[in-house]
Amino acid sequence: MKRFLTAAVLAVSAAAYAGPAEDALLSAQSAYRSALKARNDNDSKLITLQNNLADAQKRAQQAQEDIARLQSEIQAASALKTEQTAALQQAGRQLDSTWNAVYGPGGTKDAQ
Repeated sequence: MKRFLTAAVLAVSAAAYAGPAEDALLSAQSAYRSALKARNDNDSKLITLQNNLADAQKRAQQAQEDIARLQSEIQAASALKTEQTAALQQAGRQLDSTWNAVYGPGGTKDAQ
């Protein structure tokens, strides 16, 4: 036990009386750990940013596809509206013609 105590005291004393070289070593190790942590933190940030960019690019591509689809649907709906307008005008002319045949031009049912 006495030997163990002596060895422990010597070990503590050696650490307490560490010279400038040991201090420099500890300082260099600390600086290395700090630099490594900073790089690892930046690596994590870089991965997150790359994932966010990939997600944004997917959303942008989907938005472009939606835009193209909607433009096509608008074009088709506009063409249909043009056809429906022409059909409505034709039906209106037919109604006017039939009305005039029954009641005369500008005529009303009350005038009959």
